[in-house]
Order: sequence, then structure tokens, then C-alpha cells
Amino acid sequence: MAVIQNLIEGCRIREHNGSVIELINVAVIDALPVGIAGQLQALTTASVPQAGDEHPNIAGLFVVDRNVNPIAPTQAQVEIVYRTPDFVAPPGQSAKISGSVSAEQISTMKERDGEQIFVKHWAGLGSPFLYQGGEVDVLVPRDEIQFARTEQSNNPQVIPRGYVSKVNDATWYGGAPFTWLCVDISFELSNASTTLPTYSFTYRFRHNPDGHDPQIIYIDEQTGRPPPGLVEFIGYKTVIWYEKASFQALGL
Repeated sequence: MAVIQNLIEGCRIREHNGSVIELINVAVIDALPVGIAGQLQALTTASVPQAGDEHPNIAGLFVVDRNVNPIAPTQAQVEIVYRTPDFVAPPGQSAKISGSVSAEQISTMKERDGEQIFVKHWAGLGSPFLYQGGEVDVLVPRDEIQFARTEQSNNPQVIPRGYVSKVNDATWYGGAPFTWLCVDISFELSNASTTLPTYSFTYRFRHNPDGHDPQIIYIDEQTGRPPPGLVEFIGYKTVIWYEKASFQALGL
């Protein structure tokens, strides 16, 4: 059975603003099987900290990487790298949350109070008023929020496939159901030295208080504009396109 022969604690320490942000320990393990199997066992030995474990003496430092270097046929040196979440978060914890609110141009047939836009024209005595619907281009605020965190997975494509191009099924981050759209989930391998790889995931969501499903609007062929008095299912229709998903289940 593999055993730790020696553990050199704090063989390299990195500080920032008076706080330890990175610490590397080195463990020497012997009684290993010869070859690749021995190197892998050096990583899985119970006494060796695993990815995501917190340092036993320094709170806020977590294992983010482990490296194995064979030094004899049955002996290996394991380098254990601890860092703070400000640099790399432990699996399942948010490392960074960022967001923005920007102006986006949209076309609308409604005024700010929700009433349909229309104008009337009088051609003169003896002529009736003519009514015409209107559509204008305006700037409206659009929110975006982005999360970055590390996660362990043998199949990192599963999460993006389950959430990208889907909307929230319940209230989430102050937005009503169906108003948050997951527009992108990307991932990058950050630690391949364990049997369960660690990836850096980035999640991006866009908020629209009016929802994200598109609308079809009837246009009068003679005027090239929507007629007055449009109501849903008669003058315009919302096309239900985006599927729903539980964004709460992501734990962001």
C-alpha cells in the first residue's frame, strides 16, 4: 500500500496585499506499483489532498492542481497547489460574477404606457378621419449577467446542452419567469491531472422584461404599417419558441 514518506509544507508561498494567495506543498510517496499505475495511485492515495479540498491550516486556500513526478521505480513526488478563490475557485463555487446594462434598439408598435401607437388624419370637410397604426425604433435597457466558476466533469458538454437557448422557468435574479435567456456556456480544461478533470466554466445570461419569444405583426398591404386596434391573436401573435429550464438548479 502506498504511503507518504515525507511532506514538505509551504515549499513555495505567494502573497498579495499581506495575504497568502498561493501555497505549494510537496509529498513524497513510496511503495507504489511500478509504471503509470503507480503515478495514478500517488494522486488517489487517501492522505493526499484532493481537488477542491481546503488547506488544513490556512482558510480560503483550496487545491486547484496536483502534479506527479516519478523519482524512483516505486516512488513519486506529488506537488499540491493551493490557491484562493480570487484566482481559481474550488469546484462548484462561483469565482466571479459580472454584469452590464446596455441600450438595445428594438421596433415596437406600443407606446411607453402599453397602448398601441396610431395616428389619425383628416382629409378635410366631408371626409372621415383615417386611422393608421405605427411602429417606431427605440432604445431599451438590456441586462446581462455572467458567472465564472470551476467544476469537475467527465462530460462538460452536458450542462451547455441543457441550458443554452432556454429561459428561466421561475423567478431568478430578480427577473420574472421566461425573462432570462441563457445565451452562452463555455468551458476550458483547467486541471487534467486527476481522474475527474476540472474545467473553468463561463455562463452568460440576457434579461428582457418583455420575454424573448418573437412576435409576428400584421401589416396592412396598402399602408405598409400595422393597422390600429391590434390585439393578440388577431393583429399580432407571440411565437412560443424558447424551452424552459430551472436556472436555480445551476447553483449560481
